[in-house]
Amino acid sequence: MTTQEMIFNYLKDEGFVPGYDEDRDIRFKYQMRTFIVSDYEDDKQFLQIMMPYIFDVTPENRRMTLEACNKINAEKKIVKAAVINNSVFLTTEILLDTTPEPKDFVMRMLDMLLGAQQTFYNVLREM
Repeated sequence: MTTQEMIFNYLKDEGFVPGYDEDRDIRFKYQMRTFIVSDYEDDKQFLQIMMPYIFDVTPENRRMTLEACNKINAEKKIVKAAVINNSVFLTTEILLDTTPEPKDFVMRMLDMLLGAQQTFYNVLREM
């Protein structure tokens, strides 16, 4: 079973409604937010869960947005914040062992993304 199939089945078993997009990435909602599990066919031990488009970047807010992303990258475990196509994306990335158990890490990764999103918004408010 591939990593994608394993994560898809786990999400279904947990009551989520996952689906595949045109790139074979898994898309689903949690806490009213969209998440994507990227498909890396060439690296079965790599897992990336992404929270895309959390904030629009404009010329006026670019500097403070980059500072907020930097704060996330410096202070949060396994979460990366990046500006992609004028929007902020949050990702978590881990390497899996040969017998991964999604129940041991998927929900924690999702909650870490939600926490990073809240921290990002808090940092922006404080600027």
